[in-house]
Amino acid sequence: MPAVPSSPTAGVGEKTLDPCDAAQVDSLAAAFATVPDPRSARGRWHPLAAILLIAACAVTCDADGFTAVWQWAHDTPQEVLTRLRVRADPLTGLARPPSERTIRRTVARVDARAVEDAAGRFIASRLRVAGLGSTARTPAEPRSEDPPTLTVPPVPQRPRRRVAFDGKVVRGARRPDGTRVTLLAGADHDTGTVIGQRQIDDKSNEIPELRTMVAGLDLTGALATADAAHCQKATAAHIVAAGGHYLLTLKANQAGLLNTVAELLAGADAQWATGSHHSTDRGHGRTEQRTVRLTAAAGLDFPHAAQVFRTVRYRGGLDGQRTSKQVVYGITSLPPDAAGPADIAADQRGHWSIENRTHHVRDTTFDEDRSQIRTGNAPRTMAAFRNLAIGAFRAKGHTNIAHARRHHTHDYKRVLDLYGL
Repeated sequence: MPAVPSSPTAGVGEKTLDPCDAAQVDSLAAAFATVPDPRSARGRWHPLAAILLIAACAVTCDADGFTAVWQWAHDTPQEVLTRLRVRADPLTGLARPPSERTIRRTVARVDARAVEDAAGRFIASRLRVAGLGSTARTPAEPRSEDPPTLTVPPVPQRPRRRVAFDGKVVRGARRPDGTRVTLLAGADHDTGTVIGQRQIDDKSNEIPELRTMVAGLDLTGALATADAAHCQKATAAHIVAAGGHYLLTLKANQAGLLNTVAELLAGADAQWATGSHHSTDRGHGRTEQRTVRLTAAAGLDFPHAAQVFRTVRYRGGLDGQRTSKQVVYGITSLPPDAAGPADIAADQRGHWSIENRTHHVRDTTFDEDRSQIRTGNAPRTMAAFRNLAIGAFRAKGHTNIAHARRHHTHDYKRVLDLYGL
């Protein structure tokens, strides 16, 4: 069988299985069965699904490298290996797990995009949320530089689906030319589940990759949030074309637009009594006071801009004394009847869930930044296994991922049940 392309855009233009068809993803084995095998049929002994299942279960159970994955498989009882689809040796009749070298080489060669799609379909079926984890693409998927056809998206009703997009550098991984591996992910605000991920090419950046990712997602009725780097007309147009709405932070990279928005939101606090929202948080050794102003985006040359907002944050100690001030501007396509100041405040704060509930967890609980895995597609594929574990834990009700990993490490039956095996 020919090798699967290893580029981040492998598979673009091909139609995938419906990610929300629970009948197709009743188990992780069924999901991984759709991943194409990049190895030659000659001399192939271990099924690809078995290798992927071993790697996914081992990562879930506290294995952070290939040697640890192999050790987990080597110590696994025969009955568990059988349920993981490991083939039996015809001479001894015992299931023989793959070697560390086989696991390493296969994970480095497998189509990481296909693994991410399979994991997304499985998590979507577990969460039972229509569209969550969708990476289904149409045969005519536009490239990021193609101008999409703009149509007015439907007005979402609260509670709406909210997806945060942000990039993360896998600091321990390097390409052959020495550049770092960067992954762009989209995560659900409420669950922290990654619904899509792309590896950014060394000659590209997050901006065009986000447009390409959005073109392959079903964002109907969803709100996409992103930082100031993505406050671009083309990005907003792609989000709207995918059926969603956007909420983008605005900074000096769009100086003209920023000045216009600042003028719309200027004035004394008394003038914004009915168009603002105030909140105060206390915890983690500090206090934070936030005030959000919101008004119509009158005369702005930005695709489907409906409202603009300004957030002023004061931070200080538990004594209430303010020690810092931050002013942030933004723009959204949500109309006034779909989002008021309090809604914008919640959506803006929810964007940081991708940092707190996904990236931070992968760095601290899975030790991703210190991982030395760097060959081929391995960094991206292993990140997909980490996202899978986080999503599966949260779908089962676990709130502390570190505790969940330890809990599943002590009993093989737990990880088998987690993945429907």
